[in-house]
Amino acid sequence: MKSKIFLNRDRLKLKGNLHTHTIFSDGKYTVPEVVDIYQRNGYDFIAITDHRKYYHGPEIVDSMLVLSGIEVSCLYQGEDPKKEYSYTHFNVIGQHLPISDDQVFYYKEAKDLTSILKQFQNENSLIVWNHPLFSRFSEEESLTFSGYDAIEVYNHKDTLDETGNPSAFHLIRNLLKNNLFPMVTATNDFHGKLDTQLDDYYSRAFVEVDVEQKTSSAILSALKQGQFYASNGPKIYDFRIENNTFKIETSPVQHIIFYSHLRHCKNIFKVNRDVVYGEYQLQGNEKYLWVMIVDNNGACAWTQPVYIER
Repeated sequence: MKSKIFLNRDRLKLKGNLHTHTIFSDGKYTVPEVVDIYQRNGYDFIAITDHRKYYHGPEIVDSMLVLSGIEVSCLYQGEDPKKEYSYTHFNVIGQHLPISDDQVFYYKEAKDLTSILKQFQNENSLIVWNHPLFSRFSEEESLTFSGYDAIEVYNHKDTLDETGNPSAFHLIRNLLKNNLFPMVTATNDFHGKLDTQLDDYYSRAFVEVDVEQKTSSAILSALKQGQFYASNGPKIYDFRIENNTFKIETSPVQHIIFYSHLRHCKNIFKVNRDVVYGEYQLQGNEKYLWVMIVDNNGACAWTQPVYIER
């Protein structure tokens, strides 16, 4: 495989949240209040993604970059009683598309979502499948539709309040195994503080994009090109392939795990001290490579899956 830099240690890194609600839907705070919360917690940008309502406000609010977006609702109308009232949500981030406020889309089978998503596809928009475990699809059903760019490997609200699963890791491994290669995001699904035990609710998850300048267009371009990683704690500073060897530099962690479709994955860890570097030499028959790092607290970060071209 040709040498390529996926994340460059020498480029500007901007931290953001791609799933944010305000009083325009079911959030508890105004846009300026949400911006203030994220600024105080070290974020450089957010995407406003209210339910069934596009954010039409300014791109800069009190020096915070704000991406326009909408969370689209797709409701199940099939005949399976086990899926009654089930729904699937997608964030569309970027350029405004012809989606009316309060518009709802309907599907009878998971495969119907492909035609729905085609309406949102645009070179200036990023489509993210939100909290995929809450969609209640079987592994087989998840393979029957396409049209999204990324999938939430981690959704803080979903983990805490709904499915109780630590991440959508196993679902994504199944997609990769079956030659579907979405990018991955980690988000807070921010609605506002729920109770006093969730004071860190708004700052747990993030994406960090690799850009040359701090502009909304640069951020969206980096997201579309996969120049970012997803995390609920640790950081990834550099990720590249040179001479058929994947190399990754991270904040101090306990594990660096390289995943492919092969049986044996490389798990790098050091007893009694942290590790900040790992590498994987391609064997020649991998379909993909995806790296997850785990810190001392069990928090994770994920690179984008890399399809291995022959």
